[in-house]
Amino acid sequence: MTNKKPTGKSEAKTKKLATIKKPTSQVKGKPTAEAKTTLRTKFHTKRSPDLIPVGENKNNRILRAVSKVSFRNNNQLAEAIKTSEYKAVELAPALQITYKKNRNQAVKMAEVFATTLSNKKDHRELFQSVALMEKDVRMVVIRGYRNAGEGRGVVHSISQLPRAQARTIMRDFVIK
Repeated sequence: MTNKKPTGKSEAKTKKLATIKKPTSQVKGKPTAEAKTTLRTKFHTKRSPDLIPVGENKNNRILRAVSKVSFRNNNQLAEAIKTSEYKAVELAPALQITYKKNRNQAVKMAEVFATTLSNKKDHRELFQSVALMEKDVRMVVIRGYRNAGEGRGVVHSISQLPRAQARTIMRDFVIK
């Protein structure tokens, strides 16, 4: 009777225990699939940094010049921008930082840019950077140009942009 094999439920339990695999975290020190997806999603969902963080205007000549002037007076604002000896690269970040602080001030700044910028390349470079911003910021810039009566300036700047960027701004310009 010693050669008797176990039958029934006890045999099934031993087979199940033998076929269960260990989780991957216990095999050779590898992280589990859950940990891998957590790391991956944490990496991919990080917000991309803005052009210049809010409050860091020490390197932007436009923001330094405008901080000394009231936004209620367009003439003083225009004079401050003209005398700031800005580079075209500083235009879009100045608008973006001003928008984060106060939307109405950003509209005023866009109005002044529309009338103050004398070089067409500066307008093109501004709109090239604006095309990469969020829709709300693009709409503020377009509203500022319209308030200044420079709708043609927007269209002219759009005509100098690559097709994808031009399409983005033109959609915002046409659809109010």
